[in-house]
Amino acid sequence: MIAVLRRHVISGCVLLGLSLASAQTQKELSVVDIVKRSSDAVVQIVTSDSLGKEVALGSGFIVSADGRVVTNYHVIKGAHNAVVQLSNGAFFSVDCVLAEDAERDLAVLKVSGKGLPFLTLGDGHQTQVGEHVVAIGSPLGLQNTVSDGIVSAIREENGHQWIQTTAPVSHGNSGGPLMNSEGAVIGVITWGVNLQQGQNLNFAASIAEVKRLLTQLHDARSLDVVQSAHETEPGAAQAEQKKHKVTLKWNAPAGRSGKRIVGYNVYRSDSENGPYSLIAGDVSALTYIDTTVQSGHTYYYEITSTDAKGRESRAAMTKATVP
Repeated sequence: MIAVLRRHVISGCVLLGLSLASAQTQKELSVVDIVKRSSDAVVQIVTSDSLGKEVALGSGFIVSADGRVVTNYHVIKGAHNAVVQLSNGAFFSVDCVLAEDAERDLAVLKVSGKGLPFLTLGDGHQTQVGEHVVAIGSPLGLQNTVSDGIVSAIREENGHQWIQTTAPVSHGNSGGPLMNSEGAVIGVITWGVNLQQGQNLNFAASIAEVKRLLTQLHDARSLDVVQSAHETEPGAAQAEQKKHKVTLKWNAPAGRSGKRIVGYNVYRSDSENGPYSLIAGDVSALTYIDTTVQSGHTYYYEITSTDAKGRESRAAMTKATVP
């Protein structure tokens, strides 16, 4: 059902707000207190292309005093430059991208700063249907707009957890935090159903997805390099498992990007969250047979491509359980 609804997502960007706290409190806070504690760490993000033309306007939130900012990947998609604006009017250019996951629609950006206000991340496993939540964001560019509602459902789709909420959001809110009554971030507002299809149907990626991404930071990459990495990402990967071997198959990147590929790299892990180890590099074909497997084990694979400049793409992922 979620897959059907997402065909009617609200285009544009979404922000929800969370409370800023140096230490998480177990006491339930009023909306007024949550806003006072969190608004300084909720930001507006404006992206532009190489000609300086605005590409998107979205939201995000700071998660560390040295300037790590969480937002949605679609907020920075296609961007050449990005600017982060704090509630006090201060501006920061985005220095680099530290992590991104297009499939889960999340990204971690880095701005130069010290002693910045930041939000506390909650425990996604403790989120309950019916609990009160607060959103602060930039709908239509109206920075620091506050809304609230409840968690109306927790849903799973293709291994991804979504928090469904009644907190109102609009264009410009994507990437903002969804906050519980203790002032901790429990989700990142990502998409909402068009009002012509239904009302108060908004969805946030679970904070558990953010925590996972924060453990997988890569070397600093410019926005341009990130776009290139996604353009050359291999197509959907599949695994065929037989006794004592796993046969991996994947598609070449779509369009002209496939012509820039000089080889593929295969990584493997015993856990979906890694770490992944390289088991084959510079693979020229669109298939690889892994014979170093054991019966009864489940393996997780990532396949990346390398272009003529030595740049490695994002990974296509799959898994296999060996009989």
